[in-house]
Amino acid sequence: MFDLTVFKYNRLQGKEESDLPGLFTSLPLKRTARGREKDRLVIFLQLAERGSPLQGAPEDLLEKLGRVYFATRGPVTSAMKAVADQINERLLARNLRQAKEGNPLLGLLIVAVLHEEMLYLAHCGPVHSFVVNAQTVEHYHDPQGAGRGLGISRTTAVRFYRCAFQAGDLALLCVKPPQNWSRQTLLGSAQLSLDNLRRRLLVQPDENLGFVMLRTRKGTGELQVRNLRAVEPEPSPLLRTVESAPEHPEQSSEIPAVQPPATERQPQENKRAVYLAGEKESESVPSASVMQRLRDRLGKVHVEIARKKVSSGAQSAEGVSRQSVEETPQPIPVETSQPAVSPPIKQVSPAVRKAGGWLNRALHGWQAFHQRNAAVLSRWTARLLPGKAERLPALSNGAMLFIAVVVPLIVVAIAMTAYWQQGRGEQHRLFLSQAEQMLAQADAQTDVLMKRVNYEAALGYLDQAAEFGNSERLRSLRRQILSAMDQLDGIRRLEFSALLPGPFDNKVNITRIVSTPSEDLYLLDQASGRVIRLVYTRPGYEVDSRFFCGPNLVGGLIIGPLVDIAAAPIPNSLDAVVMGIDAFGNLLYCSLDANKTSAVPLRPPDAGWGELRAMIYSPGLLHLLDPRSNAVWRFDGQGVDFSDPAAGPRLFFGDSPPDLSAAVDIAIYQNDLYILREDGRMILCTYSSVSSVPTRCNDPYPYRVSRAGEPTEEVDSLGVNLSQIQATQPPEPSLFVLNPSAPAVFQFSLGMTFVQEIRPLQEAATPLPARPATAFRVTMARNLVLAFGNQLFIASLSQ
Repeated sequence: MFDLTVFKYNRLQGKEESDLPGLFTSLPLKRTARGREKDRLVIFLQLAERGSPLQGAPEDLLEKLGRVYFATRGPVTSAMKAVADQINERLLARNLRQAKEGNPLLGLLIVAVLHEEMLYLAHCGPVHSFVVNAQTVEHYHDPQGAGRGLGISRTTAVRFYRCAFQAGDLALLCVKPPQNWSRQTLLGSAQLSLDNLRRRLLVQPDENLGFVMLRTRKGTGELQVRNLRAVEPEPSPLLRTVESAPEHPEQSSEIPAVQPPATERQPQENKRAVYLAGEKESESVPSASVMQRLRDRLGKVHVEIARKKVSSGAQSAEGVSRQSVEETPQPIPVETSQPAVSPPIKQVSPAVRKAGGWLNRALHGWQAFHQRNAAVLSRWTARLLPGKAERLPALSNGAMLFIAVVVPLIVVAIAMTAYWQQGRGEQHRLFLSQAEQMLAQADAQTDVLMKRVNYEAALGYLDQAAEFGNSERLRSLRRQILSAMDQLDGIRRLEFSALLPGPFDNKVNITRIVSTPSEDLYLLDQASGRVIRLVYTRPGYEVDSRFFCGPNLVGGLIIGPLVDIAAAPIPNSLDAVVMGIDAFGNLLYCSLDANKTSAVPLRPPDAGWGELRAMIYSPGLLHLLDPRSNAVWRFDGQGVDFSDPAAGPRLFFGDSPPDLSAAVDIAIYQNDLYILREDGRMILCTYSSVSSVPTRCNDPYPYRVSRAGEPTEEVDSLGVNLSQIQATQPPEPSLFVLNPSAPAVFQFSLGMTFVQEIRPLQEAATPLPARPATAFRVTMARNLVLAFGNQLFIASLSQ
């Protein structure tokens, strides 16, 4: 368990401030979701408005975000994502309301969570975090993956990081760090004293600078916030205990509370007792005049009840005399000699008085309502029925009551029907008109950020219009807006269709696709380790049920499940159409003629095979990715024949290979080897056949991204996990990378310059499965094939 100290620093216009707005820290709350019991939370939220300095978020918002975090179950990243979503919804709603002003408010967020001995970081926007320990400095900054900030899109872009955080380590959280902060300048900062560390961080302080520093030490899990403006000595354990005590502790039995003597308290207590007694006396004992008025009102209530019971046309004299007697209120003697507090039976509380008045008014109101309705119904019936009004049949009270209730219901039903038919349509048209206005404003904007905000506002109006019905106009506007937003992001939509009439068996999981010049496809089924052949029949495909390529005994060699495949050039000396490699380094040559299928064991490296994951074939060359051995093995053969022991293996990198532990796929274009990591980072190595010139590697090799006319920006990662890479040959050499979760395929030039992002059409006639893609291939005829487990879909890149 560690104690966490949070240091804050804020400089505004060259002057150091004592507070840092936008900073929030918290220990677990009393009502905390499972998994959050030991988390220490730090939120640093800055709001950016164009042309204005950064401003901290209000404290009430930060406290709500803290409650959101500790109330969210699941992994730490899920709770951090919930915080980011909450901020994004609030800022987006604000920006949509003020879209006409043309000045959106962006949220730049850093969330840090100390979970046991791991530090979790979440970035939203182009923010920075530095984690410094005794040996290394890690700089976390990914503007592409973290997005431009919160409040400009319905999708919350968050970039997560995780690292070990031990006692003595420190972390720096900053939106705009000074230029002198780097891995080199911050190295060794964890061993410095607080005074020296402050000097190093503020060697070249900017006029406006705000940052948060986290530092740990062994302890009991406490959380302290200190100011880095003026260095203070480390508090002793005794001082920490006193500071952490509550401001208003409960009185302990060991230390009695000091009270004034009884003689000093008695006068005040007596005055209070007399005052309270006076209040009770005045409330509990009503005066004689009040009682008389109450009796008069109750007498009138009895009269009204009697009138309802006796018919107006046949009232007997006895009833009249009884009524007159009841109308005369009988005097009730009042005992003036009673004590101040009357017996409960003779008390009349204010509630009783109010009830009597309400009953009196209700009876009068009902009588008036009854008479009015009777007269109205009589006139209405006289107009409807033939004959004279005086000869109309008398309606009973029940019939008149029924008509009085049913007629308003009919009127309300007619009004509701008119609203549903006309009112909802009018609301639908109103929101569509507002969406068109926001679309026109977006098209007139030259600023890319404001275009996006206006497009988001237009989509919001369309969502409101959809609540009152659907129309072709709404669908057309939505397509137009989504198309415009795709152009901003460099996204191209394709119409995919099913490649086969039906899916394969549920056990099939296609993880690799290769194609031939004849557009035939070979699919690797990871579940069985075999290859499935699809024959191109123009315009569709058929499964070749006679083709077999997979685990078997071939020429006395046991072939296990294949881990990867590559198309063989046609013709070749072994009459193979596809080659496969198993986990033991056995190379299988599959032929359309089963009798010609052959296999050969590749010579293993001296330390043996680690974990073969990918295979790339180019004429006379074979490359195998072996992440466990941190190697890419190179074999030089004759055509497709690599059986000669002198063919290899050779290490592609020489004596200084890059870190390949997270590598998932490779691609070859001439002498350039592209290595794809799971987190989306790319490595480019250029092979050198000259012994005096070593093979060079760029790790990471940056992506060059430019969207919607913005300046080209170099980023190390796209902020998404990528799974496969393919290099295509002339006439349009490119690199295609698969993002399985979107699903999407990124196209880059060989120099890693962004070309486009390919996605399926949103309102397609054939929707794609709602699960990650498992494989892809761009064929020579410019068709894009996507696999989703046991299903295949195809689209033309020429459309």
